[in-house]
Order: sequence, then structure tokens, then C-alpha cells
Amino acid sequence: MFTRGLLALAAALALCGACAASASATPSSYGQIASFGEEGTALGKFDFAEREAFAFGVDPTDNRVFVGDDVSSHIYRIQELELEGEEEGQALAQTVHFSPFLTKSAGLEGIAVDSTNHVMYALALFTRRSEAAIDEEDVVAGGLYAFDTEPNGKVLEPATGTGEHGLLVGPGVLGAESETRGTPLLEPSGIAFDPKTGDVLILGVTEPTEGVTHMVVQAVHVTGPDKDTLGPRYENETECTTEQEETEEGVGTCEEAKELGGEGALPVSSPVVSSSGKVYVQTYGGIWELPSEQDFGDAAPKPKLVTDYPTLEQPVESPLVVMPGRQAEYGAGMAFVQGASEREGRIYADAGIREDDETVEGHPEPGSLNGGAVAFGWSEGGDGSTLTNELGWTGGHNPVGERCDVGPSVAPLVAAGSDGTLFVLDTSTHSEHVEPRVVEYGPHGTGCPSATATPPKATIKGVEVSSVGVGTELTLSSEVLQADALSVKWEFENGAETERAEVTEPEGLKTQIKHVFEHGGEFKIVERIHTDNLDTPELTEEKQLKVTGGTTTTTTTSSTTSSTTSAT
Repeated sequence: MFTRGLLALAAALALCGACAASASATPSSYGQIASFGEEGTALGKFDFAEREAFAFGVDPTDNRVFVGDDVSSHIYRIQELELEGEEEGQALAQTVHFSPFLTKSAGLEGIAVDSTNHVMYALALFTRRSEAAIDEEDVVAGGLYAFDTEPNGKVLEPATGTGEHGLLVGPGVLGAESETRGTPLLEPSGIAFDPKTGDVLILGVTEPTEGVTHMVVQAVHVTGPDKDTLGPRYENETECTTEQEETEEGVGTCEEAKELGGEGALPVSSPVVSSSGKVYVQTYGGIWELPSEQDFGDAAPKPKLVTDYPTLEQPVESPLVVMPGRQAEYGAGMAFVQGASEREGRIYADAGIREDDETVEGHPEPGSLNGGAVAFGWSEGGDGSTLTNELGWTGGHNPVGERCDVGPSVAPLVAAGSDGTLFVLDTSTHSEHVEPRVVEYGPHGTGCPSATATPPKATIKGVEVSSVGVGTELTLSSEVLQADALSVKWEFENGAETERAEVTEPEGLKTQIKHVFEHGGEFKIVERIHTDNLDTPELTEEKQLKVTGGTTTTTTTSSTTSSTTSAT
């Protein structure tokens, strides 16, 4: 059984109020609220034909959306949108079309929003010269642009203090053309705004020596007296002791931390910064915590895995949802939004969602997945430790219409809004809808796949039964469709007595518990399944069962797949 988060759900549900409320035991719909967009280059339309722009963000204070696209080869723009429910939306403004480095332009990589100062940042990429002594023809961080999020008519103006078309930090400061090894920021894969320091962080890799690459996070000062200069840099130079190499097994080990961003390792992307300043990045199958900017430097702590999740490459028992839903080579695959306090919030990550009517054995095929996103509750303990719990997923494929549907061919970009809303940029073209669009998901939305479950089946040694004797071990199980079971509460009632049990760890597509009744009579069995489907977070199924014989003095309850607590 795979690990979905690093905590048992029973403990994780004690997290932040905002997060726990999202995983409430009271079922409520979560789905599509609005969508907007079509293919084209006019205001309010999107053009991703060149596949160079991966820039998407939201200002969570008012849920204004920012989308970067390529109107033609090496020419980009950023639009500001507003979605207003009931399928309505409007394009508010756009930047002027700009070509940062003419033919050497290599795309837009990421958008970061400073809500307090009403500034939106975007990173332009640059292709190094073929005759460069090092890193020849590599794609590097070329220029950081800044725009005012309050439009002037239909135009997003460059922010105060910027140069042409909003250029704030140019290739010279970023070392884009440097001939010193380890200086250029290679293969950028996302940017983030740090609310603690007011800096913008750029995620990429460097090659300090030929053939050796390190993951780096470079802070860039964008305000104050040090504006337009580089801040501290975090470089993953994790070293592992012999004891760690010999004794650590599984995910999140020192060796895995050491390999993040290394040569031949799976790429790291989509940085986000929590309200307390902690940095998180996404890699295939997990979310890792990096040091806060104030801890960048030679003595920085090594990365820590905070969420482990199944991937396309892992043959897992229940591959309904995998994370991420694509190879993480560019940013905007993850988003963070603060909750009720600085130590509470949510992390969203892009995901691949399978359909239940497809084969679930072995490796999922990429074509069988549709785009979606997974939400995690996030909180920070008093000792600074990070806690995460899975709240559930949304998106996937709606077989009866376009609502909620996200394309299978290209992974979506995600951004977080307020009040539990999630925004997804779908740049794909597929059979259900052929236009690129922005989709807003949230509470009380509709149209997303709903979870269902079968009534509990009672078996003894694999044979289905309608009655059981006191003291005989019985297995109860249900099949879950279009969801994984995160936890299950069982109640066994006969009017006079109630026995209870709880499975507190994820069970996947099948719930199962072993139970020994200590009282006789006609029992109503109530199964309450907490699922990972945000549209149907709780399912309730019932079954009547006759228990013959008298009472016993002991009750035994266990699960074959996860830890269980029980009470009478």
C-alpha cells in the first residue's frame, strides 16, 4: 500500500481550522464554478501553439487571474482575467506584446503575485550563445519583468521603476551570459514570491563543474534599497553519512534528498513559499521542503520530504490519482494559499486522474489519464515542523459533458484562490472541448465526477454470508468507485448496543475490516467513508446483519491494510 502523506489521517485532521473545514464530515459539492477562454490572439483568447509560455497565477485577495501565452514565435503577453460564476468571465487587460531577447527568447516561465503591493512578476527565458565557453545554447533565466496588477484601461502597465516593457532585473544581473561555471540559472522551472522577505525566488539548476548539476533557488531583491540585485542562493549540496546511506530506506531518505536536481535525476519544479517563508518544490511523486530564504547558505538544512504520492512509474495497488500528472519540467504545477493564520494554508498540486472503467493493474498509461489537481492541508507546528494531510482531488474527465473536464494530453497549470477556490489553466486540445481555457473550481461547484461505494459485503474465509455467530471473525468490505478511501468509520448497532471501529489510514479503492461481534441480535452496519474526491468527500453505506448467540467478553477489530482503532 502506498503512502498518501506522511501522517495517519486521524492525526492530520487536527490541523488548521481552514484545512479541517475543507475535509468536513458534512458532504458538500466541489466542482466547476466557471470557465473562460477560447483559442486566438485577441484580448480574452489564448494562443499556446508555440508551447513556450508556462505562466499562470492568481491574486488570492480578489481572485484575478493572470495568463501568459505566446502570440507568435518569441513574442509574449500576459492577460488579466476575472471569472464571475455561472460560466461568465471577462478579460480585463493585457500587457503590450513583448519579445524579451528577440530570437534568443525561450519562453515565459512562471508568474508570481505580490498581493500587498499589487505587482505581478514574470520570468523570461534566454538561450545562451552557441559559441559560449560553458552552458552553450542552454536555456537560462534571462529577465524578471514586473507589472502593475491595477490595469490602466485595457493595458497592464509596467510596474514603477522598471525598464522597457516592464523589465526589472536583466540578464546581466541574473548572469545569463556569464562564463563562470555555476553562475547561470539553467533550466528554470518556476518562480515564487516570498511574502516574508519581499523577494522573488527562481528555481533552476547550476553546473558548478562539468557534468555535475545542483538544484538551486536564487533570491532576487525586487524592492527596497537592494532592488535589482541578487539575494542569497540555496544550492542543494546535501551530503550523506555512511550510516544514513546504509540504514535509510524508502522515500525521503538522505540519498533521495541529495539527488534532487542532480544529473539524471527526476526534475524539480514549481516552487511555492508559505506565509511563514518556507519553500516547497514538486518532484515526481512528492513535495519537498527546502530551507527558508533566511537559512540559505552553506549551512542550510537538507531537503525534507513532506508528501509522498504515487506516480506513473510506480505499479501501485490503487493508481486512481498520480502526482504530478506530467513530467515536472516547468513551473505552475503547484500553488500555495494562506489559511486563517500564518501557520495554516493549502497546497495544490497538478495530478493525473484515471477513469474507473480502465485497467488499474500495473503501470497506468499516460493516455488514460486526465488532468486535475490534488489539495493538501498544510500547517506548521510550534517547533517549525510541517504537517500535511490530503484533502482530495478535483478535475479528471466528465463522461457526460464539458463541465470539470481537463484535457489528457498536456498537464494543467494550477493557481490558488481564496475561499477554497482553485484555478486551472488547460492548454490542451482534446475531443471534449477544443479551446484552451481557464477553469475555476470551488465549493458548491458542479459537474465533476462523483464517488460511489457498494454496500458492505460480509464474508467468512472468502464466502459471503448473511449471518454470523458471536465470537466469529467476519470480514466486511466495500468497493469504492471514482475515489480512494482515506479513512473509514464503522458502527455496529442492534438497538441496545453499539460497537465502533475506525480505519485511520488510506485504503484505496477497496475498504476492508475484520470484526468479531461480542453481542447477538439484528445489527445495522453503518460505514462512513471519507474519500479523496472533493465532490463527494463522504459516502455512507448500510447493511443489515444477523448475529447469533450470546455475548462475549472481548471484541476484536482489525484491518488488513492499515492501522485501526476501536471502541465499544
